[in-house]
Amino acid sequence: MNIGYVTITGADDKTEIMDLLDLSARYPFVEWGILFSQSKSGVARYPSLDWVNELKSLAAAFAAKRGVGGSINLSSHLCGKWVSDVLERGEVTFYRDESMFQLFQRAQLNCYKERLKEMVASPNFWKAALRLGKPILLGGNYNNIELDVRKCAQFNVSALFDSSGGHGKTSSSYRPPFTYEHSDPEKRIHTQNVMFCGYAGGLGPDNIEEELDKIAKVAGSNQFWIDMESRVRTVEGSKDILDLGKVEKVLEIVMRRMGHG
Repeated sequence: MNIGYVTITGADDKTEIMDLLDLSARYPFVEWGILFSQSKSGVARYPSLDWVNELKSLAAAFAAKRGVGGSINLSSHLCGKWVSDVLERGEVTFYRDESMFQLFQRAQLNCYKERLKEMVASPNFWKAALRLGKPILLGGNYNNIELDVRKCAQFNVSALFDSSGGHGKTSSSYRPPFTYEHSDPEKRIHTQNVMFCGYAGGLGPDNIEEELDKIAKVAGSNQFWIDMESRVRTVEGSKDILDLGKVEKVLEIVMRRMGHG
């Protein structure tokens, strides 16, 4: 099973950063997806600036201690106006902060409902992808979406299939990764290239083995990543926390399925 990342989304002020670093050291394939919205900060799933600044400091120390290739895997998951700015300005304005650009290896734009169709049709999005210079992930429902897969490959854009639209509902079926054809008549080469795609929607420790089997059937030998949020949390009344016990259970299962345990 060829899994590139297991992305755990929703760390916030109630999450101990040192615990994230410990899990990263033991499970190097884990990626922490940090949610950002200009209208939310310091609430459940959306960390405060103070927490993010501490993450910058500790992540830098972690990488320095571990040496080459020892960085913690981090992706910024942008919502709301951060996404609108891409459409309006042709720029991922979140990354005007150079320290944020250095901290996060991948940038995800959460595009729910009609926003995904608007995004892939917008020249401003493709300008932003070209200017950014790091992988961009487009998360949303890809039913009835026409995607220029060749252009995605050129501009380092990948699809995160989330048919639940961010509501944590398990998919009834999974679609295969996007592909595109490449031909070079002079060299008599014709290849089929496969996009690095992700899968999300209702994944958690209680169903990850079953759902991985379903995803693997459509992904085959191609590398993919998975993303989860709601089912690795504990919600009781006003309590809503990222449950690292549930996270570790998922990571243990994935490691075993990858043949490392």
